[in-house]
Amino acid sequence: MHGGRGEGRTRTRRGGGRVPLEPLHVLACVLVAGLLVLAAWTSGGYFPTDVALIGVVALVGLALLVLVLPRVAVPSGPGLLTLTGIVALAAWSGLSAAWSPDPVAATQAMIRAGAYAAVFALALLAAGTGRHAALLVRLVVLVLVAICVAAVLSRLRPFLIPTDPGLVSFAGGRLSYPISYWNGLGAIAAMAIVATAALACDPQGRRVERALAAAGGTVATLALYLTLSRASIAAALLGLLVLAVLSPRRVRLLGSAAIIGAAGAVAVLVVRGSPELVDMPGALDVQSREGGRALAVLVALAAGAAAVQWVVAALEPGTRPTGSRSRGRHVPVGAQRVPVVGIVAGLVLALVGAAGYAAAGERLEGRVADGVFGARSFVDRQYDEFLDSSAAPARGQERLSESRSSRSESFRVARETFADAPLVGVGAGGYRVAWFERREITESIRNAHSLPLETLAELGLVGGAILAMILAGLLSGLRSVRVRTRGLTRAQAAAGGGAVTVWVVHAALDWDWQLAGVTLPALVLAAALHSSLPGGRGGGEGSRGRGRGAAATS
Repeated sequence: MHGGRGEGRTRTRRGGGRVPLEPLHVLACVLVAGLLVLAAWTSGGYFPTDVALIGVVALVGLALLVLVLPRVAVPSGPGLLTLTGIVALAAWSGLSAAWSPDPVAATQAMIRAGAYAAVFALALLAAGTGRHAALLVRLVVLVLVAICVAAVLSRLRPFLIPTDPGLVSFAGGRLSYPISYWNGLGAIAAMAIVATAALACDPQGRRVERALAAAGGTVATLALYLTLSRASIAAALLGLLVLAVLSPRRVRLLGSAAIIGAAGAVAVLVVRGSPELVDMPGALDVQSREGGRALAVLVALAAGAAAVQWVVAALEPGTRPTGSRSRGRHVPVGAQRVPVVGIVAGLVLALVGAAGYAAAGERLEGRVADGVFGARSFVDRQYDEFLDSSAAPARGQERLSESRSSRSESFRVARETFADAPLVGVGAGGYRVAWFERREITESIRNAHSLPLETLAELGLVGGAILAMILAGLLSGLRSVRVRTRGLTRAQAAAGGGAVTVWVVHAALDWDWQLAGVTLPALVLAAALHSSLPGGRGGGEGSRGRGRGAAATS
């Protein structure tokens, strides 16, 4: 059937019966979420056999969906741009096997990018023309929070979720389960924090969902700290900043972020005094005893954050606790008073600040001068340490105040490798060979710890242009936070856009592309954003019949 409001809900069988199409999109969304879980719990989807399995399952699901749906929804231009870029990257990686020093690795890179393209396409079709984009966003955020919960439990209750002691020792005590790489888990936690902060302030969300988002953000904050991942913390802060800039409801966003941040900060203060939980987990009985106390506090804090967010949601004027979406332009009751309150609060703060300065101006200026000088010295020291790749990296919580690592050396090798073959690169998988030829330290690494630099080194300017196409397509979904989308509230769009921003920033500083468990959540969220943007045509679930009405939702 292709007309009216019922378009796409059923499909006529040859025998005269009807196949309900609405559950097909829901099942496809669930399948996508299941693939994210599979990627996370198979060492982050790092190994070729695991990512190949994910790609095969996604392709089968994609084929079945195309065969069953009467018409396939055409996503917006950014969605097609992103999909085309991922497919082109897979093809160019495969072609580079002809000149790569490691043809097997080049083939594996092609399979990995192909699997990402299959999952991204499946997510596009699952979301349709935006009708199921909200479900897809909720499921992805649920998976991100579940990963953080499992990770924290593996540290606080080691008997409940045992981990490999060898891996814990290799990680220097940094939390890495189930991704098996601490910085990868840090990226997951950072995406979860940004996404839950956005969902917690959604005025059109159900109070229970908003409360659960605040609780999940609290756990994610502790998980992020236990990874001791500096790049992940920076990516989370930048993601929150992007949300604050793009969000039309900054006051509510800041309130929800404050609730999550406060509860998470208390949880961090509780665990940071226990070296058995942070720096290097000790004997299981000691770790379990300390972890039991910390877990009780964490549960209380998460519940408290949920309760506070629920009360805030109940007291907010003009909200829709049932989660219903308005059509057309709608200004919540009392929303016009927010600017006035902000102006008054600003004037009060200004008066208080002026009075304080008049009372202790000289002392304040002296302290500020000392603080500026100290901050400048700290930044200079961090920069020098970052460039000194021969220095031993800091361990434990000292990592958060030190910048010693091998990043600068891996970046240098990538730049020199690109300079030798700027057009086509040395071939996919060739960075590892270049590293052993050019390194000045004894550390053994396979990746450049930067997606842009590694792409330029291995695939040259051609690969760099393809990657720029992919990133442009991903980041273009950020405009869904401002425009009226089909099927997503602005807070849900902000959750997806903020998490994608976190991934883009973190991938520039680490090898996230090689971890399907870290990359696929960002790609699926981008697919949900692209599906909900105006510009697509057709759809198996009735985009023409409801396109204008859906486009008016916010």
